[in-house]
Amino acid sequence: MMGMGAAYFLWPAAPSVTGPALPSPNGYDDFVKAGAMVAALSYDYSKMPVEELKTCLSTSQEPLRLVRLGLTRECQVTTEASSDYIQRHFPDLTGIKRVAQLLAAEGRLAEGEGRFGDAATSYLDAVRYGPASANGGLLIDKLVGIAVEHIGMEGLERIVKQLDARQARQAIMTLEAVDGDSTAASDFITRDKQWSRSAMRWTEKIQYMWQSKTFFPGRKSEQWFITKNQSTDLRRRKLLLNLASRVHELETGKRPQQATELVPGILRAIPKDPETSTDLTLPESK
Repeated sequence: MMGMGAAYFLWPAAPSVTGPALPSPNGYDDFVKAGAMVAALSYDYSKMPVEELKTCLSTSQEPLRLVRLGLTRECQVTTEASSDYIQRHFPDLTGIKRVAQLLAAEGRLAEGEGRFGDAATSYLDAVRYGPASANGGLLIDKLVGIAVEHIGMEGLERIVKQLDARQARQAIMTLEAVDGDSTAASDFITRDKQWSRSAMRWTEKIQYMWQSKTFFPGRKSEQWFITKNQSTDLRRRKLLLNLASRVHELETGKRPQQATELVPGILRAIPKDPETSTDLTLPESK
């Protein structure tokens, strides 16, 4: 019996759909340039002391400038309907993740120096960078984008209690914008199928399947991908609630008891559970 992975890539041919024209300038080009500058680096920034972080970051300002330039522009992944595209695209993906780690290093340096507002800015840029770097791309782009967004959210989660009300409100605005612009998992699945049909023969589709499985261990089905997206949305929305609770406590002197207390003064709406579409609730106070 054919497994889901094989069935996915051997799906009957369907009419190809022409995607939108690439933006000009394309912020994704800035991401690729930034990534090429740091792709070969192998620093573990999380273990570096402050002074060593300073040294590393002092020589890495250009990729940071480029990624932020890209974030000011419309972004779309540049795909090609060729069988060797994925192999040639892997270095771009590696570079994108390394730039996210560089943004996180910048945030860690700011944390170490007590500049928590600056740290939040670095982490929020990583959160924005994740979906922007995957926009219009394939499943593999989205999976890297998810990893990038998680890098930013991890940093933000760590400093929620160090942010003042203004800084937390700014973080909320950014996260709500990211949440509102998130592309449905089904769009990436559809686009990936269309690309594989137009770019590869059936033998090459099987090779692509195994390459992707190697690059992302545990990938088994479309449902796995959907669940991965949902878990990212859930983490982002729980972070929104935590930040909003922080604002409420700073501005009123007490923790909120219900999520309804945060709307509309702090949040535009109560975040939804991405799986059940029900309102999320505040975590119990410890």
